[in-house]
Amino acid sequence: MTPVGHTIAGIWSGGIIKKSYAIKYLIFYTIIASLPDFDIIVGLILFGKKGLGFHQYYTHNFLFVFVVSGIVYHFTRDKRLTLFTFIILTIHLFLDLIVIDERPPIGINPFYPFYNKFYNIPLLLGVRKGSLQELSSLNNIKAVVSEIVILSPLWIYTIFDYLKKRRENG
Repeated sequence: MTPVGHTIAGIWSGGIIKKSYAIKYLIFYTIIASLPDFDIIVGLILFGKKGLGFHQYYTHNFLFVFVVSGIVYHFTRDKRLTLFTFIILTIHLFLDLIVIDERPPIGINPFYPFYNKFYNIPLLLGVRKGSLQELSSLNNIKAVVSEIVILSPLWIYTIFDYLKKRRENG
């Protein structure tokens, strides 16, 4: 899944759970929704192109979900924000589970480090991420457009929910 799909899911989830569309929360929702993919940046910085091989090992599992949710609760003591964090990170795992993945490691390793096995249920068009040329490919443009179309009910709900809350608050 691309950052576009994760962001749509994050903002939708945040609006439902936290019930706020304040800019600070929209930024938080977006960061949390994309957080597991920061391993790509770290891997590239530390190991160059070989760093892509670390993607989906350490940040695409339930241990990561529990640790990040615990950190959010520790610093905020906000149960709704912690619940949001847990749910959107789990949704991130699910979305990456159902995307066609053509580059090893294939799929996600949800039970790592306790059980080392990758799973993939290839339902949605995946993103090619092996090179800069692949990132700007027609396939990836199609993947983004398909995510927008597939997740459009979430976007539409979010927009109507935001407008409703705005009217209620004057």
